[in-house]
Amino acid sequence: LRSWRVRSLADIEPALQRVRANRHVASTALNERSSRSHCVLSLSLAQRREAPLGAVGVLHIVDLAGSERTKISQAEGQQLKEANCINRSLSSLADVLYALGDSGASAHVPYRNSKLTYLLQDALGGVGCKTFLFAQISPDPADVHESYSTMAFASRVATSVQKGRLRPVP
Repeated sequence: LRSWRVRSLADIEPALQRVRANRHVASTALNERSSRSHCVLSLSLAQRREAPLGAVGVLHIVDLAGSERTKISQAEGQQLKEANCINRSLSSLADVLYALGDSGASAHVPYRNSKLTYLLQDALGGVGCKTFLFAQISPDPADVHESYSTMAFASRVATSVQKGRLRPVP
């Protein structure tokens, strides 16, 4: 996990180049350029005022690596380890979202089960947070099982969000 202070527009491009340099992709049986990690871009914006209370906001933009069925992707060695880590963190994210979807206010939310969910804790269940999920699927008939799995996950998340603590307050 790395962070850089960006104070001006001129600082943005070098920061994005460092992110690109640290992003790991590899070829699998399913995808020529498979992302081997999640990427989280967090923008913290603070309003400076003379008064002690300034406004602070955080925008997290998260590109999740897709879950991977290792038998199908034929991942081996380091790629197999990466796939297992990706799948574990996605499972932890699902656990957090389902716990937040539980209407019982006393339900434990397992944010600490992964670095990803711990990092996004304020965005997932924080006061006044807004969470959006965009799911990317493939139109290729060969990818129907992966697309179905992605849509099922997004549907379960949407159902959880609508009935639980992530529901917007009117």
